[in-house]
Amino acid sequence: MTTFAVTGATGQLGRLVVRDLLDRGVAPADLVAVVRDEAKAQPLADAGVQVRVASYEDVAALQAALAGVDRLLLISGSEVGKRVAQHGNVVDAARAAGVLRVVYTSLLRADSNTMPLAAEHQATERLLADSGLPTVVLRNGWYVENYTTQLPTYLQVGAIIGAAPDARVAAAPRTDYAAAAAAALLDDGTDTAVYELAGPAASFPELAAALSEAAGQELPYRAVSLEDYRAGLLAAGLDEGTAGFVTALEAGTANGELDGPSTDLERLLGRPATDLRTAVTRLLTPLASRADVVTDAPDRYAKQLVSHLGRRAEFTTEGPESSAQIGSGTARVVVGDGVLTLLAAGPGEESLARVEHVLGSHLERFGARNELVVQWTRSTDTPAAVTPTGA
Repeated sequence: MTTFAVTGATGQLGRLVVRDLLDRGVAPADLVAVVRDEAKAQPLADAGVQVRVASYEDVAALQAALAGVDRLLLISGSEVGKRVAQHGNVVDAARAAGVLRVVYTSLLRADSNTMPLAAEHQATERLLADSGLPTVVLRNGWYVENYTTQLPTYLQVGAIIGAAPDARVAAAPRTDYAAAAAAALLDDGTDTAVYELAGPAASFPELAAALSEAAGQELPYRAVSLEDYRAGLLAAGLDEGTAGFVTALEAGTANGELDGPSTDLERLLGRPATDLRTAVTRLLTPLASRADVVTDAPDRYAKQLVSHLGRRAEFTTEGPESSAQIGSGTARVVVGDGVLTLLAAGPGEESLARVEHVLGSHLERFGARNELVVQWTRSTDTPAAVTPTGA
C-alpha cells in the first residue's frame, strides 16, 4: 500500500487535504500527518491517522517523520524569509527517507512572477529539481479567503480600497486547492509535472459586488494610487517593512501576476473550478448545526470537554452553557436533563465543519466507553455572535 504524508497537516490548507484524502478512501493508517503541535492533531490520531511531530527546522525529526513515506505533500511554510532553509530541510529528509514523490505548493507562475513572495518559491523549486526527487509542483494562485477574511475591515471602512482597478485575479477557495493537491498525490501516472493552478478570473469590482451581496451592505471598490495605498497602510498602524511588502503585492496584482487560466486546476479537480461569487457565498453564509447526545452524565462530559478544549480556545461559562470561538466559528456546549447539546456555527461550510469536528471528535473520544455518538443536524438557529473573522 502507498503511504502518504502531509506537512502542516493541522494548518488551514493541510487539514483540508487530509480530510479530502480520507474522503477519497485513503485508509487512516496509510496517512501520515506531520505537525508541529501534537495536541492540535489529536482528532486525527483519534481517527487512526499516523501523527508525527516535526518542525521544518528539525532535520532529525523530519527524517523520522518521513520514514516509510512514499508520497509527500510539502506545504510551503508560513514564515516568509525563512522558507528556503526550512523547505531545504524537508527536501533533504525526504531524500534520506527514500520518498518516491514530492508534491510542493508553490506560487502561480513562480518562475517569472515578480511579487515578493515568488523568490522563495523559485529557490525551493530549484532545490527540488537539484535533489533528484520526482516532483509535482502545484503553483497555487490566490485564495478567495485572502479577501473574505478581510470583510470586517471592509465593513468598517465602508469600501474595498486597492490600487489595482484594472487587474483580474484568478482566485479559488482553499477547498479547490486542497482537492487538487489530493489528486496530485493519488495520481499513479504522474510523478513529475508543473501545474499552474488558478480559478476563474474576476475583477475587483466583481469581488466588491460578491462581498456586498454576502454582507448585505454596499461595498464599492475604491481605487487609489500605490503611494496613497501605502500611506493608508501606514496610517492603519503597519510598520514600514510590512507596508512596503503589502504594497509590493498590490503592485504585482496590478501587473497581472495573479491572473491566469483555470485549465490545470480543472484538470486536477475533474470539474470546473469554483467561481468567485459561489466561493464568497459558501465562505460567508452563516450556518449552524446541533447535536443532542443522550447521556446520564451530561455535566461530567461537558466539564471534561470544556476543560480539554480550553487549551486551544477560551470558553466562557454561564450556568449550564459554555461557549467559545473556534477559528472563525463559535462552539456552544449546553447541559440539559439527560442530554448534552452541542451547537456549532460559522460563516460557511468549512468554518462550520471545523467546529463540528472539534466538538464531536473530542466528545466521542471521552465517551467511547459508553459508546457516545455525535450526529449533527442543520439548524436555523444561527447565533448573532458569529461574524466573519480571520481563521
